[in-house]
Amino acid sequence: MNFTPEKKEELLNACLTLQGNLGQRLFQHVAHLNRRSDDDDIREALDAALNHTITVDGESKAAKKIWQEFARSYTRDLRPLEDFGELVSAVRTALAWNDALQDTETPIDRQEMKADLTGISNAIRDLVIELNG
Repeated sequence: MNFTPEKKEELLNACLTLQGNLGQRLFQHVAHLNRRSDDDDIREALDAALNHTITVDGESKAAKKIWQEFARSYTRDLRPLEDFGELVSAVRTALAWNDALQDTETPIDRQEMKADLTGISNAIRDLVIELNG
């Protein structure tokens, strides 16, 4: 995909901002969990990651809202890129963990959840590489 230098810079900056506000923050909330973490600790960290991802002007902003704002602004430009589809898939997978928060009877698989949240950072990295390519 050929973007003007200005458009390419805008898209790269948007992706890097998304990496900081979504990719890194999601994982930051759950990074401390280890094999000794109980289900309550895992659920609390996951809830913070998904529903209180960042704080802006004293108010928490959920991962879904961060993603929606990015997607609304940049989907048209990024849709033709293969790695954008991978990012969309990674975000859907990560946000689906909200369903697990509702099902209190089934324990949350810590490793699987952390891998899915990390998947967003990896997908953003790949998109940035494709944009630079």
